[in-house]
Parts: sequence; structure tokens; C-alpha cells
Amino acid sequence: GPLESQLAALMSKVMQIESNNPVASVTPKEYADMKARLETLEDEKRTLAKRHEAIWALRDEDVANNIKIRGELARTRRELEAMIQLREEDLANVQAVRLKLADTTRQLDRMKAQCTGPSGRISPSRGGRPPSMFLERRDTTDLFAAAKAAALEQRALEMEKQNTELRNQIETLKGGAGVNDLNRVTAHQAWKDHVASLEAKLQAKDGEIAQLRAAKAAPAPAPVPSGGASMASGAVEWHRVEAIHEAHADYRERMGGKLQALRSEKESLQRKLDSKEDECHELEFKVKKLER
Repeated sequence: GPLESQLAALMSKVMQIESNNPVASVTPKEYADMKARLETLEDEKRTLAKRHEAIWALRDEDVANNIKIRGELARTRRELEAMIQLREEDLANVQAVRLKLADTTRQLDRMKAQCTGPSGRISPSRGGRPPSMFLERRDTTDLFAAAKAAALEQRALEMEKQNTELRNQIETLKGGAGVNDLNRVTAHQAWKDHVASLEAKLQAKDGEIAQLRAAKAAPAPAPVPSGGASMASGAVEWHRVEAIHEAHADYRERMGGKLQALRSEKESLQRKLDSKEDECHELEFKVKKLER
């Protein structure tokens, strides 16, 4: 009848509406499920965005670390070149001192040859050592003992200075400064100060030798009647110069050994510092990873 035809027309309209607009056919349950799924997808999107930002931050940190490592390598290379140059200068100084010692030895041999008589015999005044020679050597020993005591006092002052610097570093670290940069600057400054002090000592020794040479090159006084006494005094002076040269050469060798020990100690400390920096970077990475 007419109701059936109206119902059929109504159903056809409903089907047409559903085909044109699929949302009209969604049930409340499907809508709730779709909403929950959408929220889940949004949460996943936010998580992925955070991870993406963290990855980029880690990449930027790696780039900064690579730049720092390259800077450290360049600085280490420069320090190595400076140390090599310093070693070459030390070798040149040692060679110069040895040449001076050889010249002095040749001059002493010439003096001995001049003191020899025309018959090939040595004058009686050269037969035994004059007692003043022992006094001169004893004075030289006392002089070097005083120099050694002064060096020990200087070392004590340097240790006190280093202690003060360490206290200042501790206070600076408490204030929030960088540990690695502070350690590098302090080690480099201490190394430079120690090398400068050693160079100053060596220059002082060279100055003493130059003064002795100038005093020896000065015009000699008028000869006295006693030729044996003058020869003995000249021999004493030359023995004193020879002893000073030998002591100076020993001092240079000791200073070279100390410099080599300081270089090896610096290299070992640099290796320890690099290992500590690596451990620090690993710990920082772990902390950031745990924070994420």
C-alpha cells in the first residue's frame, strides 16, 4: 500500500545520504574507538617529535665535541713542536758548553806545554800541588753547596706558589668554572714557569763563565821574581776554571734530565687528562640519556 511505498522511498533516501556522507553511518561506539585511536596517534607523534629533537641535540653536541677534540689536537701538536724546539735548543747549548770545555782543555794543555822546560822536563814547581789549590777547590765546593741550597730554597718557594695556585683553583671550581679548561691552563702555565726558571739559571751560569773568561783575558800584572809562585797561581786559576766548567756541564746535564722527566710527566698527565675527559663525556652522555 501507500505506507510501504513511503517506507521504501524513505529507505532509499537514507541509503543515498549514507553513500554521500559516510559519517552519518558511524555509530557512537565506532566514534569513541576512533577518538581513542586518534589520541594514541597524537601521543606517538609527540613522542617521535621529542626523540627527533633529542637526536638533533645529540648531533649538535657531537659536532661541538669534535670541534673541541680538533682544537685539543692542534694545541697538542703545537706544544709538541715547541717541546721539540726546546729540546733542540738544549742540545745546541750542551754542544756549545762542550766546545767551550774543549777549548779550555786545549788551553790548559798549551799552558802545561809552555811550563815544560827546554830539556823536556817539567819545572819543579809543577811536581806537587800547591796547598792553595785545595783551598780553591774547597771554596768552589762551598760555592756549589751554597748554590744548591739556594736552588732548594727556590724550589720550596715554587712549591708554595703551586700550593697557592691549587687553592685558588679549588675556590674557582667551587664557583662553577670548567674543570678541564682550568687544568689545561694551569698545567701549561706551570710548565712555562718552570722552563723559564731553568733558562734563567742557565743564563746566570753562562754569565758567570763569561765573567771568568773576561777576568782571565784581562792584562796580567807585572811578573814577580818568583816564577814558580806565578805558575802555581796560574795553574790554580786554570784548575778553578776547569772545575767550574765541569760543574757547569754536570749542572746542564742534570737540568736536561729534569727537563726530560718533566716532559715525560707532562705526557703522562696529558694522557690521564684525556682519559678523564673521555670518562666525563661518557658520564654526561649517560646522565642525559637517563634524563630523557
